Amino acid sequence: MVRDDHHGCGYGHLRCGNALFFKAGPGQLASRLTLFASIAVGLVTIVATLGTRETVGRWALLIGGMLGIGAQALFWAAIRAHGIHRPSGAFATTAPGWIVRHGPYRWVRHPFYTAYAMAFVAGAVFAQSRWLWVVPAWMVTIYVLAARQEERLIMSSPLAPSYGAYRKEVGASCPRLRRRVGLLTIQGDAR
Repeated sequence: MVRDDHHGCGYGHLRCGNALFFKAGPGQLASRLTLFASIAVGLVTIVATLGTRETVGRWALLIGGMLGIGAQALFWAAIRAHGIHRPSGAFATTAPGWIVRHGPYRWVRHPFYTAYAMAFVAGAVFAQSRWLWVVPAWMVTIYVLAARQEERLIMSSPLAPSYGAYRKEVGASCPRLRRRVGLLTIQGDAR
C-alpha cells in the first residue's frame, strides 16, 4: 500500500521525539543497543566538548545553526508526513505496510536518519574540534546500515515493485540532482 494522503530541546528533541513517536516492535537487539549506546556516547561527547568552549566562532555558529535548524525542520516534517501511522524504529525486523512518499519523503527516502546525521554534524561544527568529527562519521555509518537493512526488508516484501520505482526517483539521504522547471521535473539534459 502506498500512502500519499496528508494527515493532519537541543539534540534531545530527536531522541525524545523518537521515544514518543516510533511504534514499538521487534528489532535486532544488538544493533539497537549499539545505536542507543552510540547516540548516548556521541551526545555526551559533543555536549562535554561544547561545555569547555567559552565562545563559538561566527562561521561555526552560522553553519552549525543552519544544520541544527535544518535537522529540526526535517525531523518534524517527517513526523508530520506519517500522520497517525507511526514508522518502526531503526533495525526493525519486519517491513512496513506502506510507503510514505509525501512531505520530505519526496526528496529523501530516509529523512529521519538524515535529520539525525545533520544534528550530529551540527554538534561537531559548533564544537570546532577535529577529533570530534569521529562522532558524526560513526553515527552516519550506523544510520546507513539501518537504512540498508530497512530497504532489504522492503525489497523482500510485497512493496518491492513500488519501492524499487521510488528508489529510482528519490535519493537515500540527499536529494537527487535534478533541474526543476516550474512543475515539470527534468532529469538529465535532453541534448
